[in-house]
Amino acid sequence: MLSVPGVTVAGAQFVGTVTENEDVFGNHTQTLVANTYEVIHRADGSSTGQLRIRTSETHGTTEGPDGSFSRTHGRLWNDYNPETATPTSGKDLTVEYKDLLEGTPQSMAAVVTETMDAAGNRSLILTRNDYEVIRRDPTKPLEDKGNSTGLLRATKIQTTTQIVRSGIPMLRAAS
Repeated sequence: MLSVPGVTVAGAQFVGTVTENEDVFGNHTQTLVANTYEVIHRADGSSTGQLRIRTSETHGTTEGPDGSFSRTHGRLWNDYNPETATPTSGKDLTVEYKDLLEGTPQSMAAVVTETMDAAGNRSLILTRNDYEVIRRDPTKPLEDKGNSTGLLRATKIQTTTQIVRSGIPMLRAAS
């Protein structure tokens, strides 16, 4: 069984969905998703009666039989229209990681992916996303009744990548 840092599947520390898979090559994948829910309230304090996901946290780990791995950690916060309980925005929340080039603990509002191949080459990819709600009619405001699809999409994606080849810092790049 894989262990995701800070999460114990068999104990009481984790409440959420666990998915595990092993492919024919012996690669083992485990994904943990934990959501927090909230009933949306109108401006006057009355309830819409709609239960919605406020935050979603995902840990994904894949380990290969050759010692290679990929670990991803992300947290997403959702905001809702208080009258209709439809999504209005989303944003990445802060996650912690270890800087590969400097070896120091860091934190950033981003999705963090760390990888290592069988030769020991490592990479760290920080992905920052801007989100918007998909509108049925892009020419009309999101607030127009029935214009929200209720689905978020990333509209701007910025990545920063660090690469360490067999223990030697090689690259820091942003796109």
